[in-house]
Amino acid sequence: METPNDGAAITPEDGQGAAITPEDGGTGSWLDTIPETETFTVQEDGQEIAKPLREHPKLKEFKTPAELAKSLLNQEKLLGKKTLGITPLKEGATDEERADWDKEFRRVMSVPEKPEDYSFQFPEGTQVDEGMAGWFRESAHKHGMPPAMAQGVAADFAEHSNTYWAAEFKRMEESEKENLQRITQHFGGEEKTAEASELAKRGFEAAAKAAGLNDEEVAAFRKVHGNDMTFVRLFHQIGLRSGKEDQQVNGGGGGGGGTEETSEDRYKKHFKE
Repeated sequence: METPNDGAAITPEDGQGAAITPEDGGTGSWLDTIPETETFTVQEDGQEIAKPLREHPKLKEFKTPAELAKSLLNQEKLLGKKTLGITPLKEGATDEERADWDKEFRRVMSVPEKPEDYSFQFPEGTQVDEGMAGWFRESAHKHGMPPAMAQGVAADFAEHSNTYWAAEFKRMEESEKENLQRITQHFGGEEKTAEASELAKRGFEAAAKAAGLNDEEVAAFRKVHGNDMTFVRLFHQIGLRSGKEDQQVNGGGGGGGGTEETSEDRYKKHFKE
């Protein structure tokens, strides 16, 4: 087939694309059929510059309009298969773009409108602190967690928390028994330990009164430190000194009558209850 050289239109033999009329400076490509008035913009030196659409590098990847059409149709198919229905947030997005993206994400993932709309279910017998559950609802909503994800994390945390505190309480009980054994050994038996505990109680109360502590402060301090050996030894000495001073002032002897309580009973009564 001979190609005319008289400026007539050139039509591709495979039938793809529109007729092309060569012009001065033309390439003979289908892109030459795009009017020069059609432009696209690019950023150069902080300014938007308009360039002919026919010079767009992406369009130059397609040899014919048919290739461009096929690529467009394939992209639409892929978009229809997206799992979330949204594209990743682009780098350097504005606050407005981030807000729009977050709104769409929450819609697609069915994130509740309010923290109160989360509903958690826990296995029977699981102890759940309502204050912690409320905090978790707030946090889940803040970070856009879907209901199923929030339910799973909340249940796992509750199970972990119960396991942790059960082990912690057991450790505290064992520690208290060990402290009592050390105190009993230090004072030389249960009877002397009971007497030392009584003196330590008096010494602590005297020191607390002199320091101006109220009943709540006294109880809180005793609850935290009452089973500590250092606490008992320290206030035992203060109690001894206080008792001697009372004897000198009153001219009498101190000390109470006997008791059938064990040293552990008296120890807990003075310092743990």
